[in-house]
Amino acid sequence: MAVVCPLLPRAQQWTGDVGGGYTWQNVSGNENSYRSQYGEQQGFLLDDFHLAYTPQKDGSERFSLKAWGFGGAEPDQHALLMFRPNSAWTFNLNYDRRDSYFNLDTGNLGGNHADWNIARWTGNVRYDGWSALRLSLVLRYVRRDGTVDRPLYGLAEFYPMRVNLDENMKEATLRLETKTFPVHIIFEQSQARYEREDRWAPLGSQAYDGTDPDVLNRLETNRKDKQDVPTTRLMAAYRGHRMEIAGAFMYSSIDLHSTGTAWQGFGIGGGQTGTVTYIDDLISSAQQDVKAGNLHMGFDLGAGWILRLSGDYRNTTADSSQIGERLIRLANPAGWGFDLSDPVNESGVFDVKDQTGRVEIEHRGTNWSVWGGGFTGTRDVSWRRTNSDTGENVSRDSNGYLVGASWSFNRSMSLNGEYEHGTFEQYIFRTDPEKVDRLTLRLRSNLGGGWDATARIRTERSDNPSSVSGLNHSSDAFGFTVGWNSKDGTNGFGFDADQTDLTTDTGIVLPNGGAGLSRYDLNLVTLGLHGHTQLGPVRLFGNFVRLRDEGRSWPMRSWNGLVRAALEGPKGTEFSLFAQYRTYHQSKNTLDDFNATRYGLIIRWRF
Repeated sequence: MAVVCPLLPRAQQWTGDVGGGYTWQNVSGNENSYRSQYGEQQGFLLDDFHLAYTPQKDGSERFSLKAWGFGGAEPDQHALLMFRPNSAWTFNLNYDRRDSYFNLDTGNLGGNHADWNIARWTGNVRYDGWSALRLSLVLRYVRRDGTVDRPLYGLAEFYPMRVNLDENMKEATLRLETKTFPVHIIFEQSQARYEREDRWAPLGSQAYDGTDPDVLNRLETNRKDKQDVPTTRLMAAYRGHRMEIAGAFMYSSIDLHSTGTAWQGFGIGGGQTGTVTYIDDLISSAQQDVKAGNLHMGFDLGAGWILRLSGDYRNTTADSSQIGERLIRLANPAGWGFDLSDPVNESGVFDVKDQTGRVEIEHRGTNWSVWGGGFTGTRDVSWRRTNSDTGENVSRDSNGYLVGASWSFNRSMSLNGEYEHGTFEQYIFRTDPEKVDRLTLRLRSNLGGGWDATARIRTERSDNPSSVSGLNHSSDAFGFTVGWNSKDGTNGFGFDADQTDLTTDTGIVLPNGGAGLSRYDLNLVTLGLHGHTQLGPVRLFGNFVRLRDEGRSWPMRSWNGLVRAALEGPKGTEFSLFAQYRTYHQSKNTLDDFNATRYGLIIRWRF
């Protein structure tokens, strides 16, 4: 069968819009903290760009180009290109980039800083000219560049180091999808390669405390990591008169290879006593096979009864090996010395197999329904860290049940709730719970006149005995939303309120062998108000969010407010002004506090 790709016909109808402007920014306090949380800066901004070609004869869009976020003011940039020369062929090219920045003072022992970006390109060619099948080829390229500063531990001290990132991923996926078969089938075969050649460099020779006489005089690596990931996926779904069945299977075989040498050198007493250099010259490899599948079935048994069955399976096996040599090179100030060699020839395994099954039965009445069910699962984990390690092989069984009900009244109010209880018979890792209880309630109401309201409650408890780790976890979340919208949609507002109270206590063993307690405590209240209205030719929009965490781990409070006004101008133009205010304040210290004001002008033109 010959397939041709004709050229785009002459333009008949081009439409689009473009909006751009400039944003000003003023930050008092810790500007690095503000940039770490929001990533925004002062500068030009492409708010939106859209160019489209739609032939008048069929009204189907043949060409589209969209872009937003470029200019330097926003941390995210996106671009989408679509070209459809006819009904059979579609070409897509997508680009997005994210700039990431981290530089906080609070709790930042060792100067952890990050300034990197990740860019993703995705190309898609789809052929839809066959009546029964759809064929797609997807190409992806991802690249991560930038720097990460972190501490290096050596000679019982911390030294500043920089990692220059050089990471990329290439992937090709062939996708085949049925359109007219009784069973909807999707088959995918992909091949991906991950490569990493990060490089090290010292950020200074002195340790962080500034008093240790030993200095860092060499830090480098030429290591190259390569990972090949072929993946096969098969998905199928069938919908009949009284039944639905959907299943998926995935197989992946991952090969990882790492080669190269790393050097860490120190000058003892500033180099006057001599030098010590740690050299790792290693070849590492790992093989991981993943087999996963799931099956979900639903049956309409008649008379309001519905039966649901589901099962999941995942089996991961991983083997790793490392051969080579570790050296400690000692030298006097004149350069004479000797090497202490430690040959390396180790291997390890880590295998995990999970199996779960679930059954639910539901009965539906006129305006109510009730359901219940049970679930069971097993987890088998085995691992060996070194050749001399005897290894571990542990299995864990779990089971539980759930019950729920829902009720609705004249389509204006609905209430549903569900309780779930699960137990675990054994522990693989010390943070595994012995039992888990969850309760969820949700109320929705259409009050009429454009008003609606929602209330929600979710609570969870889990624990294990003190003989394991004394785990005690509790989580309670409450919230409600109320809103109003006019019939024509020009006016509306909404109010949200949520409280989340979460505490996790875990017993730990301190370095001196004594018992300790690790606690994470969150008590977060979130209040939000948003609205929009039309005042003559001016459209107004506002959004305000208040956060307050009174938990003992990281108490803080913050405000985030945005106001935007848009005015229609002549010949398809629009002028938009916005102002934004953000604050952040920690209760324990003020190192990362800030107050930020951001405002800007956006000019839009539609054509």
